Amino acid sequence: MEKVKESMKMKIAEREKEILKKFLKAEILKKTGNEKSADSMIREVAGYREEIEKLAKEGYIERVSKEEGKEFSEFRITEKGRKKLRVVLCGGVFDIIHVGHIYMLKKAKELGDFLAVVVARDSTVKKRKRIPIVNEKQRVEILNSIKPVDIAFLGDEKDYYKVLSTVKPGIVALGYDQEHSAEEIKREAERRNLKIKVVRIEKYNAELASTREIINKIIREYKA
Repeated sequence: MEKVKESMKMKIAEREKEILKKFLKAEILKKTGNEKSADSMIREVAGYREEIEKLAKEGYIERVSKEEGKEFSEFRITEKGRKKLRVVLCGGVFDIIHVGHIYMLKKAKELGDFLAVVVARDSTVKKRKRIPIVNEKQRVEILNSIKPVDIAFLGDEKDYYKVLSTVKPGIVALGYDQEHSAEEIKREAERRNLKIKVVRIEKYNAELASTREIINKIIREYKA
């Protein structure tokens, strides 16, 4: 009997965590200009009235408005609710998704409960690397369909560190070959009153585990 009770508690706790993740996703969607998607996300959890009231009573979410004619009140996640989730942030171009990308995303997700992925804008990629093969809109769409990813969205063209304020992660995951400085990221986080941990994901050793390798192989095969 005790095992059954414990199992039920665990299931309830997991459901509550999933609800909090959806509220966090809605918040990020709003901050990145996706109001309609955010509203849709909130409606997804509207049916969990009992859990929502419990989370509100415990201070993990808070009521912000109640529009006339609506069946439910709109809630948002609180800072206390955020602390209940281990939020991980990673970023990159993600042009031509390959096994190296999947490995990085899986490892990043293992670091926490919620994985947010910021995708480099086409204009940013052109300045730093090359013209991307897959456009920014499609790269975001692809990432949002990958299992470890809770949300993917486009980065800011001017302030690359704005994403820290948007997501407020506890952990930032970097790829093995990303040139970003861990110390610089920490300084930028501190400027925003955030304390974060930076983790570098090790390389996945396999053939064609990078976009450059794939492009080079295509060129070689085409010339052959």
